[in-house]
Amino acid sequence: MGKEELKEGSFLAELYYAFFNDSLDGVYITSRNGELLDINQAGAEIFGYVLEEEMRGMNVSDLYVSSDDRLKFQEEIEKTGAVKNYELKLRKTSGLIMNCLLTSALWKNQDGDILGYHGIIRDITEQKQKNELILNMIRIVTHDIRSPLTSVIGTLRRAIDGRYGTINENLKITLREQYNVLFHLDSVVQDYLLKSNILEGVKVPYKEIIDLKVDIIDPVLEKFGAEINEKDIKIDNLLGGVPANKILLKCNKTWLRSVYYNLINNAIKYGGKSITIAIGYQDYGGFIRLNVWNSGDSIPDGAKENLFKPFSRFNLNQKGIGLGLFSIKQLIEAHGGKIWYEETNGDHPNFLFTIPKEDIPQE
Repeated sequence: MGKEELKEGSFLAELYYAFFNDSLDGVYITSRNGELLDINQAGAEIFGYVLEEEMRGMNVSDLYVSSDDRLKFQEEIEKTGAVKNYELKLRKTSGLIMNCLLTSALWKNQDGDILGYHGIIRDITEQKQKNELILNMIRIVTHDIRSPLTSVIGTLRRAIDGRYGTINENLKITLREQYNVLFHLDSVVQDYLLKSNILEGVKVPYKEIIDLKVDIIDPVLEKFGAEINEKDIKIDNLLGGVPANKILLKCNKTWLRSVYYNLINNAIKYGGKSITIAIGYQDYGGFIRLNVWNSGDSIPDGAKENLFKPFSRFNLNQKGIGLGLFSIKQLIEAHGGKIWYEETNGDHPNFLFTIPKEDIPQE
């Protein structure tokens, strides 16, 4: 190595160690067999140590709550080459369990052999506790609101139908307007109640045979009828659409409605006025592919990688808590499907998802 290369190498080494030592995030290097070769001061403090020297040389397996998690981490990073925001439960020196995120990469020699792993570690325990507190509040409020709201909606419906006597047309119009507002609010309450429960864990849902258009699409569009008219939004079958004949699926009706409710709500909320919303359907034999497209602006590049993560919001100017796309991802995956985001037809937002087809008895 020449003198200039040596200088350059030394300079790069100095930069690396400046980052390593001064970073406010925990930075670490481990061997492949688990020896902690180095960790910075911030990293040592995460685990409750006063000095980083106290941790050097220890086996990182002792920091894991479950030894299986270490093996899973190794399998994932060696398969992909790197991991980002990989969540783990690790243990402080006091025995306290904490939730951590690891962003790490393989450490290799010049021949490409894996020597170990290096990366950044963050303690997110406090943030997770705050999120859980928020979810508990949402769960309590939505549960307490639901019963009286349902009662008021039922009373309005009976009044509109003349169950309490004849009412004049002007009053009937006013009651219908209030009924539509509360009907939509009830959908919002149901949706938030479902989202809060999803974060406790999604189980395989009860499935029933439904007609996609009659049982899912039409009722969801009806709930947004006032907003669609107010914003001059066009509903189209631009991307294949939902045919007029029956499309029978075996799924959880409440969950699939929630999927469409969230996707159409996002299109209305973020798309703006006079947009087109297209609801697509394609049959691939073993599964169906569905999608909700809108002619609004595409999602910013910086927000795309976090679209389906909890408490992630790509537009902070809009109301919400960032659970919509995360929750529908859980619902779709519980059905055995997948969901993803693309930009099509002029770089406009398009959310696509699949649902496996199951045998349905012929009528």
